[in-house]
Amino acid sequence: GERGSVEDYQASLVRAWKTGEEHPFMYDSAWDLSRVVDMLLTRADVDPARIGATGVSLGGMIVWLAAAADERIAAAAPAIGVQSYRYAVEEEIWHARVDTIRPVFEAAAADLRGPGSPITTKVVEKVWRRILPGIMDELDAPSSLRCVAPRPLLVINGAEDPRCPAEGVRRAFASARAEYERLGIADDGRLELHIAQGVEHEVTPAMWQAIDAFLERHLEPHKVVGTVPSLRSRL
Repeated sequence: GERGSVEDYQASLVRAWKTGEEHPFMYDSAWDLSRVVDMLLTRADVDPARIGATGVSLGGMIVWLAAAADERIAAAAPAIGVQSYRYAVEEEIWHARVDTIRPVFEAAAADLRGPGSPITTKVVEKVWRRILPGIMDELDAPSSLRCVAPRPLLVINGAEDPRCPAEGVRRAFASARAEYERLGIADDGRLELHIAQGVEHEVTPAMWQAIDAFLERHLEPHKVVGTVPSLRSRL
């Protein structure tokens, strides 16, 4: 079908802020990704045990959340998307992320503090809690990323990425690793963190090679892993 414009997308975020009736930033798209899995499972040429997912930037965020929620995704490689929203707000390093969807924050600042008001940390937190309920708490990556266990997971990011600050990425990965360690599978090759030095918000050819190699390795026939019970129901 016809795709909406960037302006339509930005308008949907403003509408989500004002009404609280939809979640077009990440959540709705993670749900859509699960519907794609539904479709794939109807096809005779798809092995249901070998469905993998990767995505870049917003796509990486969607893959992180969808893989945490949908155990049918056998391996996940979110790129430049995993992050800690709470960390970015607490450390006041949210600016680059906010700039990607600035209209909703400008609308919120005007609603909360009056027309022409600046975007502040308090405004940013209120917007995240409104349009992404839980993203500052139980659905933030340091909590939800561990739900991908025991399935193969590659987290890949640039060391200098201003939208996904590396320390927030490391905190999320450390939480996931703790769960893989609890299951006794942290060092069997199914869990990887790749931080590319000198790289900002982009996926370099070397990063793509790492993603391709990871998914190929874990989605080969008869090599799919992930039989230990999931943590997802405990969140």
